[in-house]
Amino acid sequence: MSAIQKTRFVVIGEHSLAYVMATMPNTAFILAGSVSRPLNIGEAYPIFGATDVRPATRGDFETFRVSTEGYETCPHHDFPEN
Repeated sequence: MSAIQKTRFVVIGEHSLAYVMATMPNTAFILAGSVSRPLNIGEAYPIFGATDVRPATRGDFETFRVSTEGYETCPHHDFPEN
């Protein structure tokens, strides 16, 4: 499975960790958010043309206190190498 077909992880505005499914590439779904600017878990966030979205790193999972268990080894996720 190529990376284009995999779910990828992003950080939105440095306040939310989210995932983007290959079938919905213009929408991010929130995994975790900061206390200062929370978004609801599972909330859909449009990212088409957004400038405040960047690829997530392994460190972002620690920052947002999201376990990497299951994401790292799943062939359906494009888990960050760094």
